[in-house]
Amino acid sequence: MLLSILWALLMPADPEYLREVEQWRAQQELRLKSDTGWLTWVGLHWLKPGDNSVGVGQGYRVPLPPGAGTCSAILRWQKDSVALVQARGVKVNGNTALPAQQLASDKAGRPDVLSCGTASFFLIRRGSRLGVRVRDTASDLRRRFRSRVWFAVDEGWRIEGHWVPYPAPQQRGMNLISGDTEPYTVTGYVSFLVHGREFRFEAQENGDELFIVFRDKTAGRDTYPGGRFLDTRREDDGRVVLDFNKAYNPACAFTPHSTCPIPPPSNVLPVEIPAGEKYPPLTAPEP
Repeated sequence: MLLSILWALLMPADPEYLREVEQWRAQQELRLKSDTGWLTWVGLHWLKPGDNSVGVGQGYRVPLPPGAGTCSAILRWQKDSVALVQARGVKVNGNTALPAQQLASDKAGRPDVLSCGTASFFLIRRGSRLGVRVRDTASDLRRRFRSRVWFAVDEGWRIEGHWVPYPAPQQRGMNLISGDTEPYTVTGYVSFLVHGREFRFEAQENGDELFIVFRDKTAGRDTYPGGRFLDTRREDDGRVVLDFNKAYNPACAFTPHSTCPIPPPSNVLPVEIPAGEKYPPLTAPEP
């Protein structure tokens, strides 16, 4: 074991692989800093059945930042749908709002986005609850943010595992930090080795695409306490590459206005994975 570790330390990283990971990390940085990135999230407000007021200032169910100007709206939640029944200065997906326009939430795939000034907002569904997430392209957090922080790329943390199917699909519930639970189905797990020990990950599946929420022994010290995310895919031969150099922080590492998933017990590792994104992210000092 010691010889293999020394060999890995002495072997230079493959330049092509190093370049690919650095390009991927640069894309993550751009996505985070974009007009729709997590740094623009400035509010999360849960709706009540009936009418919910939206506007700038005190007394609104859904308060908007000053950059929204004088726009206002009423969101009416009836049965299982929400309609925009009043709108002043609000556009829906860039267009003039229609009378009593029904709004799609994020569970529909792509939510309808309502915008005014530097602010925008859209419906999210978590469990049985409906909420409104508010964004502001002029948010203080976005202005102060410097960069994400990463471990040095180590090709030894690009681990090849394999997919082990269950005899039958199994139902799971993903717990969220908001207290909600999201149901999902798993059809198997990824088996892999770390320092000669076998572990397994369950994943949320979208065809062959796999989304993994995990936590390891670096959590709370070098990495985000709540765990990290990993995206990969299942190949036709069952091979699954777990590239921990691309492990990244969830939204709640950057903003409190999030509903991040909590790693399931099967995905909590009793070993350290010193690879991928660190915590906390860097922000500029207060002006």
